[in-house]
Amino acid sequence: TRKESSAASDVYKRQGLTSFVNNDAGQAGKALIVGWATVGGVHTAKSVAKTSDNVAAARIMGEYQVVVVKKDSKYKTLKNLVDDLKKQKKKLAIAGGSLGTIDHLTTADIFKKIGLKTTDMNYVPYSGGGQTATAVLSDAKISAGIAGYGEFASFVEAGTMRILGISSDKRIAAIPAKTLTEQGVKVTSVNWRGIVLPKGTAEAGRLKVMQALDTVYGSLTWKKTMLENSWIPSYQFGPAFGNFIKNQERTIPAALKSFGL
Repeated sequence: TRKESSAASDVYKRQGLTSFVNNDAGQAGKALIVGWATVGGVHTAKSVAKTSDNVAAARIMGEYQVVVVKKDSKYKTLKNLVDDLKKQKKKLAIAGGSLGTIDHLTTADIFKKIGLKTTDMNYVPYSGGGQTATAVLSDAKISAGIAGYGEFASFVEAGTMRILGISSDKRIAAIPAKTLTEQGVKVTSVNWRGIVLPKGTAEAGRLKVMQALDTVYGSLTWKKTMLENSWIPSYQFGPAFGNFIKNQERTIPAALKSFGL
């Protein structure tokens, strides 16, 4: 089932982080990609291992969330969808990533800002963006989808999906969408991803990785990748990134607890 698939995804994330913390400590040539979902997954799975147990190298990018519908949806604007949500509540299913992800939190925030309760949500979790996109396009029971823009970009560009709103504080030139805020739903959210190294990594080792990443950030290839994916420059290095992770480990669980997770 969809919930089982979501739960399995959470298990894989937890096992990956736990394995990295327990088995890769002090090893050279090892790195782990982490993000909002890693921190949220630790909370929802009640994992002992934490993202901050590792050595922070760098936060590398950010990505805004978008609300999408398929091209022939009756919802032409965000207001159309909001009006129906207020009338039908749980009768309208919203697809997104696993329980406890930023997709889930953004959905909950939208419901709160339009005057509904999070218990009014019919949030249908999927283990990945590909499955979410497929559900939006082919499952008649799904009214809309929420995920990072990159998950839906190819479908938007092909004209098979339409964006109703983006969670940025101002419009993004490369993304054809009004912000949620300018349409009366005052929600902003941004996903992030970064690189951590095994616990016990020497400072000299972290510096080498940071220097390598600094070279990557300055390259034309990386700039092209950022542009193509409409990612946000969100670089943060070393101790500053480590402090950011610890702060996320406080704020994300608090946000998830606010709607029962």
